[in-house]
Amino acid sequence: GVGVWARGGYWMQRHDATAALTLWPLVIASNGENPRPLARPFGIPDVRVAPDRSGLQSFTEGIDYTLRYATSPVRLGLQTRVGASFEKQQGVFENRLFASRTLGRFAALGRDRGTLTAELGHLRQPYRRVFDLYEEPLWPEKAHRVWAGLRYDAGRNDAKGERRIQIGGQVGASLRSISSRPDERQLLEPTFANDPTMAWAKATVSRPLGPLTLRARTMAMLGVQNLALDQRFNLGTGSMHGLWRNETARAALGAGGERYTTSRTVCDFNGPDCRDILGEGRTVPYVHALSAHGPTGYLAEDGGFPGIIGSARSVVTGNVEVETKPLHARLPLRALAYSGIAVMPVTRNGFLGSLFATPVFTNPDSYFADAGVGLRLALADLPWLRRFTTTSDALGGARLTARLPFYVRNTDDDSERKEVKFRTLFGVELPF
Repeated sequence: GVGVWARGGYWMQRHDATAALTLWPLVIASNGENPRPLARPFGIPDVRVAPDRSGLQSFTEGIDYTLRYATSPVRLGLQTRVGASFEKQQGVFENRLFASRTLGRFAALGRDRGTLTAELGHLRQPYRRVFDLYEEPLWPEKAHRVWAGLRYDAGRNDAKGERRIQIGGQVGASLRSISSRPDERQLLEPTFANDPTMAWAKATVSRPLGPLTLRARTMAMLGVQNLALDQRFNLGTGSMHGLWRNETARAALGAGGERYTTSRTVCDFNGPDCRDILGEGRTVPYVHALSAHGPTGYLAEDGGFPGIIGSARSVVTGNVEVETKPLHARLPLRALAYSGIAVMPVTRNGFLGSLFATPVFTNPDSYFADAGVGLRLALADLPWLRRFTTTSDALGGARLTARLPFYVRNTDDDSERKEVKFRTLFGVELPF
């Protein structure tokens, strides 16, 4: 694709605007026919036919845009920000209105007490071609999702290290079209599927230890029974909605390509009928987007990553890592050793249940863990790229990593896989 991008600010960032336009020539020239999207809904055994995404097939599938504007109203002061965001990226539309307030009497001096943000959102996905992971249709097809959210963020970064915390929640619903033809008047009715209602809390603490930095992270998430698939926590990558919102992840997954492997299937997590529907193989990307929370070793080729069957609407995670200072000034690679754990309730119906519905913490199969070593490179640390990383969200937030997850914990369904083995994993790391 090709595109243009512009950003502007005025007077202490009282006004801040971003505009971007991306064109995908092959999609536009073929009126949405090429390249043909994958037809098989991989990973959902009870869905035997491809989803019907033909309603809005047209050249507009190849046009993506971003429009954002934020301002600090004069009467409310610089501590208050209000704004709007309108985006269409890789088949998903999302519109948001937000307002935030930096707390504390001396916030202008850097002594704030955190930021409180309120948000109203709307999302829909009408196209056949959509941002997906492992061929899985995770977005609410032909439905309008609306939600209201509230989030609190606080943090410090000084000589003693970094401390950050985020607590948030959102309440919403999905409205599904009940019209049978695209040219009919679109009537909407509530649907219990694709519910975005959830709450979460996450924190990170780091401490410098001479030439090393010790960092610990934790996260807890609790979603409703019918939590939307794109909002669920996936082992190694986090939520699909989080990947889609992150410009670095979208670019990396789109450019990284895919490879087909038969070393592992999701069927071990979903019973004998799964193989007749899904076959013995799966496609996995060369480049992964790695979550900052929970184990990532399950994304390796033989790690047994179970797709959405390994996603959860409720999860508790913890991570510990030790990172060195840059090994070389011109190529500031950092070495790291890491370990992650996730507690996810396992049920036999193919999906993971609630933390309160099953005896999670007494069930050994609910624990997923990994450990390994690796190298990390933040593009923002490269002096010859700072001209671009300071102006690009995708490049400025990119942290490339090569990991060797030599240990991946087995559950009963994974008993044939070696826990300790040489594995490789390449990707970009997602932020806190």
